[in-house]
Amino acid sequence: MSSKNLAFALDTGDHWKIGKPTADTQSQAQGVATQMMDLYTGATGMLGAPWYLTMGNHECWDNKNLCDVTDPILSTFMTYVTRQYSTTTPYYTFDVSTPAGTATFVFVADTAWDPTQSAWLTATLTHGDASKYTIIAKHIPSSNTTDFPTNADEMAIIEAHQFSLLVDSHAHMYQAGGEAGREVTLGLGGAPLDNPSTDAYGYGLVEQQADGTLKVTEYDAATDTPVTSISVNPNH
Repeated sequence: MSSKNLAFALDTGDHWKIGKPTADTQSQAQGVATQMMDLYTGATGMLGAPWYLTMGNHECWDNKNLCDVTDPILSTFMTYVTRQYSTTTPYYTFDVSTPAGTATFVFVADTAWDPTQSAWLTATLTHGDASKYTIIAKHIPSSNTTDFPTNADEMAIIEAHQFSLLVDSHAHMYQAGGEAGREVTLGLGGAPLDNPSTDAYGYGLVEQQADGTLKVTEYDAATDTPVTSISVNPNH
């Protein structure tokens, strides 16, 4: 990735796997989380560009349920989020100027979903409707309303607005198309793959094209070679 001259990078959550509250003490869980995150940020720091973090379900101590910033594991995660972006919540947004116009980046915290974040997402995507691009990073794919049923509420808000690209993971696989043909599920970062016979560990590269479209390419991490790509249109 470091050879790609990136402006910045982002991920889509699940930075560790630790014991549940019934298995570990709080201090043990926080200690493991810190160790894992130090390893992760040590590696991402080698990119030489900002690396923005997205919350996944494993950023909750009980990774099967929603949590908030009072959760000891999420609070540990937040110390790393704020190293790149000043925020008091695990969801945040910022704008980036591009040659074609403004790109609004939106980082949704699926597993910290509550009415406050719902109102924030509506306002944030309303702002993004005026941007050339809205790029949304979240953890749970659009079609998965089983693991976290509140994902249906999120998707109802997203579907009511303009967006250019939705990037997620949770499933340990690559899949493109999904929501409005603009969704890429890129869960190839390190957990055991769902389809090891067809997928390889990798990453995605988003490149703005001269015509304003965005080219999203899946790369094999071992060989740093492209595997497949799709193109998506701007908001307008």
